[in-house]
Amino acid sequence: MKFFNKKTQIIFISSLISLSLVFAPSATAATNTYVNDCGTAQVKPTSLTQFCADAGTGLSGIKWSSWNTKSATGTALYSENDCTPNCAAGKIFSTKVNVTLSQPTTTHGHLYLMKVSFKPFTGTKFNLPKGSTKPNGGSNWIADFWRN
Repeated sequence: MKFFNKKTQIIFISSLISLSLVFAPSATAATNTYVNDCGTAQVKPTSLTQFCADAGTGLSGIKWSSWNTKSATGTALYSENDCTPNCAAGKIFSTKVNVTLSQPTTTHGHLYLMKVSFKPFTGTKFNLPKGSTKPNGGSNWIADFWRN
């Protein structure tokens, strides 16, 4: 028993394909999630600066293992300048860390992951300048510096 003629079958199949394209989840949804790096919207940046004035503290060499609308995780090198005798001539102290971005917030027209958290790899401690303290359980900052 034949239910549809050839022309009706083609129209029906074309309609199904069109509907699946309209209602399918966007494959680029996760790439529309940003992190604010000193006033610049970034997607999967390879570095993040904590203190924008002198860029003496931050994360570099970031390798993201996940990135979505709720959080992002990866590994990086946390570096801190001791600014001795001054920041231009200071020594850089570095530690390999796990990094997590969280606290999704819609602001400035985009979805941003606002909280930058990091902690040393398991079994290691922060390598820090004298007088600097970070709990070995990790540290964080809120990426909320905006350029107008």
